[in-house]
Amino acid sequence: MKQAIELEKTISEKKAELATMEAELDSMKDDDMVGRKSLVEKLIALDMSIDDLTEELNIAKMFEVKVGDGVTRHLYTDAEACTVIARTANTITIRDDKATLNREKSHLTFTPGGFAGHTEGHQEYDYEEDVHGSVHKVRWSEKRQGFVCDGKKLTLGRHKVYDYNF
Repeated sequence: MKQAIELEKTISEKKAELATMEAELDSMKDDDMVGRKSLVEKLIALDMSIDDLTEELNIAKMFEVKVGDGVTRHLYTDAEACTVIARTANTITIRDDKATLNREKSHLTFTPGGFAGHTEGHQEYDYEEDVHGSVHKVRWSEKRQGFVCDGKKLTLGRHKVYDYNF
């Protein structure tokens, strides 16, 4: 957790530096092309540095996942919300949660046609642990820098997705 906190602090500092540099760019005269080009190159490098740190932060947070945390197990076009139910140094055991489509918050439209029609829009689910859900033991992959289940990396948080079009 200490690494994640330090990374968040560094990202915050770099974002403040980025905002200062953007303000400086806005205040530069249009005819100072050499100065503008140099500053834009620095902005791009800083932005890429922030992206790299953000990815490192996500890896650190995923490695620090603990029992009770929500994760998402990705399939092909679907995704299942899960809860971490056990943890060792390099493995976690996850169980699929019960996810119920919240029809008030979801905005789905159905268009007839094609094989069976086309559904699109935003899906929002309510989650609860399911003691009868499928259980999966997942290992940390150094190569992929994440927990991998069925060849796909888990992500933090519960984010069920059902592809109605498949």
